[in-house]
Amino acid sequence: MLARVLSILAMVVVLLAQASPTATAQLDAPYRAFTATSYWNTPVPNGVDSHNAAYIKWLKSKAPQGITFGMGDWAMPVYWAQASDKLVTINPDHGPTVTFHRPSNMTAMAGNDAAVVVFDLASNQSLQFFEFDPITNTASGSARYWLDGNGIADSVDGMRVGDDGHRGIPGAVHMVRRDEVLVGLIAHRLKVALPGTGSCGVYPMSGYEKNKGGIICEGMVMHIKPSVDLIARGLRGGTLVIATALQKYGALVGDNGGGSKVSLKLERTDWSGIDVKTRALFPPLTWDDFVFSPAGWGK
Repeated sequence: MLARVLSILAMVVVLLAQASPTATAQLDAPYRAFTATSYWNTPVPNGVDSHNAAYIKWLKSKAPQGITFGMGDWAMPVYWAQASDKLVTINPDHGPTVTFHRPSNMTAMAGNDAAVVVFDLASNQSLQFFEFDPITNTASGSARYWLDGNGIADSVDGMRVGDDGHRGIPGAVHMVRRDEVLVGLIAHRLKVALPGTGSCGVYPMSGYEKNKGGIICEGMVMHIKPSVDLIARGLRGGTLVIATALQKYGALVGDNGGGSKVSLKLERTDWSGIDVKTRALFPPLTWDDFVFSPAGWGK
């Protein structure tokens, strides 16, 4: 036990030494969207879904590469708007019309989703845009969730008018942020993409992609079993921080990716020196180390 504690402390010291000035100012807790009791900020419950065995078997067959980190063209751009940034309005084909403070250097990812995430604390909004064009300030899709709310689409729980977009998934949980990893704390659920999903959706989804060739419903949450000793498995540095979040909060199946892997996006930034590599989780982990929480929990 002492060796485990010392190992964790050593990891934290290394991460804090690497922290940027911005991250250093938030050492106690990186910014976390939504209320403390929000579904997104609640640890996974005890219990296993009745279809868990079939889901794990499917993942072994269809995603033998395991969970990989989305980097390069598919890394998620993350911007922190300032109250002094120009107010712009985007009226997309899908999702809510939003008015927000637009950072002047805001651009989308290089991948064909052309997605971008914005935290606009001045207007209390978590925003995500798809097929965003920085020249015309247009987008084909948007997701807007109030930062001081529970982050659930208003069509699902009716608690906050205006929470809407991307089938119920806020942009704030779409990626691993660098400042969270540097501080050593990701205190919320994350989102992953599978090679295919079933034609079904469970809470907290407000919709789902159809005919995607899989069996796992969008909205299901997978997590590393509590019994898995992450340090004993050899996980270190930034990878250990991410794995710890996957063990405590899990990852929601949000949409479909490509290839034979499950993709977890990282923030589009410089990750050098933080011990986070594209295939850092599998191995040492395998799909047998994961389990699916009961469908629709937290409703």
